[in-house]
Amino acid sequence: MHGRAQLLDPGSPCIAREALHERNADAALLPLVDDRDRNVGDRAVTHEPCNADRLAVEQSDEHVVVTVDERQLLQFSREEHVLRSAEPEQARPRPEPVEDRLYDPGLAAPKRANRDPSDHFRSHGERMAEDHGPPHRPDGPSCLHGPSRPLSFAYMNQDIRFLDFEGQRLAYSSFGEGPPIVFGPRWVSHLEEEWDDPRQRAFYTEVGRTHRVVRFDRVGCGLSSRELEPRPTIESESRQLEAVIESTGEPAIVFASSCCCLAASQLAIRRTELVPKLVYFGGYASRNDIPDATRRSLIEFIRTNWKLGAQMLAGLFDPHASGDEIAEYTRMQRAAATAEAAAIFLELDMGADLRDLLLHVHTPALVLHRRGDRTVPIGRGRELASLLPNARFVPLAGDSHLPWLDDRRELMRALAGFLHNESAPELDGTSPLTSRETEVLRLVATGMNNKEIASTLVLSEHTVHRHVANILRKLAQSSRAAAATTATRAGLI
Repeated sequence: MHGRAQLLDPGSPCIAREALHERNADAALLPLVDDRDRNVGDRAVTHEPCNADRLAVEQSDEHVVVTVDERQLLQFSREEHVLRSAEPEQARPRPEPVEDRLYDPGLAAPKRANRDPSDHFRSHGERMAEDHGPPHRPDGPSCLHGPSRPLSFAYMNQDIRFLDFEGQRLAYSSFGEGPPIVFGPRWVSHLEEEWDDPRQRAFYTEVGRTHRVVRFDRVGCGLSSRELEPRPTIESESRQLEAVIESTGEPAIVFASSCCCLAASQLAIRRTELVPKLVYFGGYASRNDIPDATRRSLIEFIRTNWKLGAQMLAGLFDPHASGDEIAEYTRMQRAAATAEAAAIFLELDMGADLRDLLLHVHTPALVLHRRGDRTVPIGRGRELASLLPNARFVPLAGDSHLPWLDDRRELMRALAGFLHNESAPELDGTSPLTSRETEVLRLVATGMNNKEIASTLVLSEHTVHRHVANILRKLAQSSRAAAATTATRAGLI
């Protein structure tokens, strides 16, 4: 800012015969300027002294009449926007940076050279490769970082396709190589959302080491058609499963989780050649253990308050889930189906009763059920196994209704023995167990847990756990009780 005053000194510069004088400006209204960033051709600012040898002129001031003292010889060029004296002033040397001044709040940060910004906090140090730039992340961009949840490379691992099912779109995906195993859909599902869950993807990846994993969304949810007219039935659900198996080009093992056991059982009766083996997990033959009034109120609650209902069921499926995990699974369920579709599927799955049909399922079956399952009590699983003529029942530790949660090792051992036709070794009195393993197995047969065994044998609990795992592997058994029974019959303990 400059104030206007009467010309007092004929040697002072003036514009339109008015002298330029400085007025102290409010420091809060001015930008911070570093003396090192000032060039000869820059515009003058109010906090630096006015230089009589140079004066800034805007481009729009082409027709400004400039009056100067005749004792000064000035040159004016149309290509330049600065009036300079005949002998230009020597550029002042740039002062060397002083470390103390870097933290002076009165100085603006100097302009850096044209180079990458420095990484003060070394946040990218570990990700930078030495020779070829940043390395590729095996799981794609992190979903925990970035403003818009970057697309993970894991989406590229599953092959999603669609087939026409009675005039509607049916979405299915495949992963891995080998003989196919079809995972039937649960209550509501979404192929992409579930594959993006690291725990589910790890479970399917482990199965995919030896088999081609095939999954699909039932019509009415997920990537399949969302129309539910006509209303779904157990018969139509079994035809969807049949269509997916036929798309693989060969018979397939069916992994029926929870409500899918109903459709899988019907298909095993109707098309025995398509289903060589059946695996039931958390399944049931009927839900007559739930009163009719409770069933109706639950269905109506899901229909009228889908967000709260999905949250309640997410906590029921995984009782030990954290708040964030419940919120994430709630979001996945709501993305998979509408409130009306969820209520329709729940009504269908809770009202079906296949106890009379199961007597005709002669397909070899493995029934897996967690002891603490709160969604479908283990008593329902025992009833299911008792009604199947050719079934083996294996209770599992844990309380989650979802197969990829809790300790999966026991589940995977039982599944591997069933899928690969592993049978117990022929025991002729020669024990495959070491002396320490035999000691551990004797204590297992008495009903002791790992902590009690560790205290008795003066071992660590981890060592006992390892011995038990070796015992189950050598005897080709899936549970501690089965291993103890087999060893007792063979005279090993």
